Amino acid sequence: MAKGYALVLGGGGAKGAYHIGVWKALREIGLRIEAIFGTSVGAINACLIGQGDYFRAEQLWSNLSLNQVLTLPPELLKDGRFVLTKQNLSILQNFVRLTLKEGGLDTQPLRQLIEAYLDEPKLRRSGLDIGLLSVRLSDFSPLKVFLSETQPGTWVEYLLASAAFPGFKSPRIGGTNFIDGGLYNNVPHELAKQRGYRRIIVVDNSGIGNNRPPDISGTETVYIKNTLTFGGEFDFVPEILQKWIRLGYYDTLQTFGVVRGKRYFYRLNPKALARLEKLFQKPSLHKHLAHIFHKEQLRFQPDSWEKEVRRHLPDEYAFLPSLPEALMEYAAYTLSLPRLFLYEWNDWEKSVKKHVYAWSGKSSAVSFLTDLIKGKHTHLPLLVLKVLFLASDNLLE
Repeated sequence: MAKGYALVLGGGGAKGAYHIGVWKALREIGLRIEAIFGTSVGAINACLIGQGDYFRAEQLWSNLSLNQVLTLPPELLKDGRFVLTKQNLSILQNFVRLTLKEGGLDTQPLRQLIEAYLDEPKLRRSGLDIGLLSVRLSDFSPLKVFLSETQPGTWVEYLLASAAFPGFKSPRIGGTNFIDGGLYNNVPHELAKQRGYRRIIVVDNSGIGNNRPPDISGTETVYIKNTLTFGGEFDFVPEILQKWIRLGYYDTLQTFGVVRGKRYFYRLNPKALARLEKLFQKPSLHKHLAHIFHKEQLRFQPDSWEKEVRRHLPDEYAFLPSLPEALMEYAAYTLSLPRLFLYEWNDWEKSVKKHVYAWSGKSSAVSFLTDLIKGKHTHLPLLVLKVLFLASDNLLE
């Protein structure tokens, strides 16, 4: 059996929901995980993943609220978010004074949540190498600790130490106070490498902290990074959390080549794409393309027109192997198709086509400036794609 991967999870509070989507995709792909390391919420999710109960973890993260993490006056919350109004200003002032007096925000709800979901004996029996990162408050030096090196029944204390966001009460272990591990390294690739793992999956969900560039030399490191963002570390709102889960799932499938796309997510249909590519080879189509080039004051050459079209695309699309695929991605982004969606190919093609057909041909301020400054004709790719779609629908004159 091939060796598995070490999984590294970044910190980020509510953005930790992203890890659950990543986990869902890894399960579908069938990758074997043999070690999990994390900082802050990444350390907590390392345990959920290590315990293997995906559906329980998904249910938790789909409905998590801020008052399950911190003790806060209910008057300061609305729909799961912190709100400040004239009516609750005095409550906030009293709460701040009390918080400062007590040395930080009370994380007793977070402790209770971890204790409810952490099955430490099961985690130890799993045989997975589990580790986390925290920071000593006295000198801001890192604490790197591994489950196998700790006494049974103590792991919850280390999890709280790793997730002690600045402003929270500082957890104390063995006479030492700790603060969030993200102050040292929010995405602790080094833990995996120092433990001898060479196949490493890093999950960076853009959490606040010190994101040290990983030293990937001598490793096979796969880097998964969120391509969209939906709020901050304390936006524990079900609608937002569920978006993070979906994005983690899509980004991971895309990273491993299961779905295609740069800014979008779609499943490739090679036959359908080949049909579009074949249309571009037809001489009967070239006269319509030549008309477009002339309209854009460009010279049309049958042997090099594709290269000219690519020159007017942004680099992220210009170098895609298939021109129709590149044009569709560019059109989707330019014409603002919904992004947080996994398109089947037929739906992808229909959606892009619908937007291209509805396009008025007008320039946006951004495209106008791009044309002016970079010498591009940003209309050209859209016009060429429209001709291609018309040909595929047998609508060309």
